[in-house]
Amino acid sequence: MRKRINSLIGSTVFILLIGLGVVLPLVIMRGDHNYIEIESDKDFSKYKLEGTGSADDPFIIENQVIENQVKRGISISNTKSYFVIRHNQLVGNLYNGIRLNNVQAGTGKIYNNTIINHSTGGIYLNFSDNIDVYDNICIENKYGIWVEGSNNCQLTNNHVSLYRPITGPTSLVHRGIFVERSNYIEASNNYFRYLHEGVSILHSDYCTIISNYMDSITKTSISIIYSSNNQILQNTCDDDNQQSIYVSYSDSNTISNNTIYDNYYGVNLYSSNLNTIIYNSFQKNYIGIYSSSSSERNIVKFNEFINNTREAVKLEITSFNNIHHNSFYFNNLGFLSQAKDQGLNNTWFDELTLLGNFWNEWTNSTPYPLLGDKNNTDPYPLASSPISLMLEVGLLLTLIDIFNFWNLGKISVGLRMHKLEGATREITSDCI
Repeated sequence: MRKRINSLIGSTVFILLIGLGVVLPLVIMRGDHNYIEIESDKDFSKYKLEGTGSADDPFIIENQVIENQVKRGISISNTKSYFVIRHNQLVGNLYNGIRLNNVQAGTGKIYNNTIINHSTGGIYLNFSDNIDVYDNICIENKYGIWVEGSNNCQLTNNHVSLYRPITGPTSLVHRGIFVERSNYIEASNNYFRYLHEGVSILHSDYCTIISNYMDSITKTSISIIYSSNNQILQNTCDDDNQQSIYVSYSDSNTISNNTIYDNYYGVNLYSSNLNTIIYNSFQKNYIGIYSSSSSERNIVKFNEFINNTREAVKLEITSFNNIHHNSFYFNNLGFLSQAKDQGLNNTWFDELTLLGNFWNEWTNSTPYPLLGDKNNTDPYPLASSPISLMLEVGLLLTLIDIFNFWNLGKISVGLRMHKLEGATREITSDCI
């Protein structure tokens, strides 16, 4: 009898253990995960959100703290409802802090979130057009903001950085904003620091990168690759390493009114045609503008080059480029010329007016010699700078804008980081 009772008890315990072995992990997984995953419009109702999902009364996802989830913090897919994602803290989730996938154009806004330490994008927009992303803090993510297959998105006033400067080689590339196969994207008034790349545009056209501040970017501040008809305007690139602006296999882009200083290459054109570089200031770079690999029919005019270590403009294996009305001051000191031209059929003057460039050390009207074995010259050097006053006024306005943006940004970031001070201290040691 005792054996039968023991056997019955054993069988019961065994069955209970099996049951617990199957059920308990499921209960733990469901209870442990506080992420938000919306895969259709009806899923909004699961989270008891404020709002009705209309344009005038969007669903509100706010004030959530979502950490260390196995997938994403907040994910919204295949929806037509209007929604706002704001004032959330997302830390250490495996893939993305916030992910939008195939949401209807113009239905989403993402702002005032703090997003830290994600293995892909802090914010990821996939096949989601006309989304506004602004005033977010994205720290220690692989990509601060990643836009793929999404058009007409506005990325404004975001702070994207790592905690400390990058030192030594690493297999991981940290990017501030990465735009891939997306057109008409505007990235404006963002602040980037301690990244490999600031803004990267790949296979994307008609994008505008305007009034951003790049600080201590180790590889490239702004890259345009296999992309055309983009505008790079009024950005400041300070103390970067390899190059400020890199244009590769890309045509008909405009680079205008940027302040570029203390980098290796200010602008690097590689196999790119019909680009216009105008009204920029290049200071204390190693080389101001470098053009190579059959880059043709580019225009370089009304720029200012000051105290660049080597050539202000260096052309190699290039043809039919036009360089005129630029001002050159104290570049390539100790050498016979401030510029080098190893290409064919490049012209260093305006063919309509027969006016060339200003060279500060050249006091006569004879042709200005250029370095290189092609014996190219600027045949019509200018007696005075054509752009100093115009450029200084433009740069002053740009610097005022940057000063106001940076100070407001510091106040905003400072207040928000103060609120998260305790959490940030804990995260710092684990994320780096």
